[in-house]
Amino acid sequence: QTVVEREEAASEIRTYVRQQYAYSRSTTYATSITNAFPIFETLTPGLQMKSSFLLVGRYLETVPYLSSRYLSFEEQCLLAMNCSVIVFSAGETVDFNTYAGDSGRGIFVFQQGSALAGKTSAKEKFHYAIVTAGMAYGIGRVLLEDDHPGTKGILCMLTFSKAIFI
Repeated sequence: QTVVEREEAASEIRTYVRQQYAYSRSTTYATSITNAFPIFETLTPGLQMKSSFLLVGRYLETVPYLSSRYLSFEEQCLLAMNCSVIVFSAGETVDFNTYAGDSGRGIFVFQQGSALAGKTSAKEKFHYAIVTAGMAYGIGRVLLEDDHPGTKGILCMLTFSKAIFI
């Protein structure tokens, strides 16, 4: 390798490390489906709904009560329009004991990455599970009332992660 190639590689690595550090010091980045894809603004409202379904419809199917078995295509399209794309840096933690988030409670369906999901039981034992791409987290949690103990817990990102927030 030439000196120039080595310097370019070192520069790329430094840039990546700086970005990861900046991600870890900032809050989660979230955007709506329509903002994630600027072309949406040029589509008619009907095409926007259908396009958003094409982007997130398979993730809706991971949640039984949001699947095509229970919701019509139009209902799923409306739901897809209101989803967000959330990006987490490695090591970032979402604490559901205090988390209200800009969007409130919801379901996270991971597109990429992995997280450690944990909760404390009534007996104060820590229970955890690994959540990876294609898995949904919070399916039953959103059905509970706000003060219910089942709404508490943490979600700690093991890697850079991207999730659809429903």
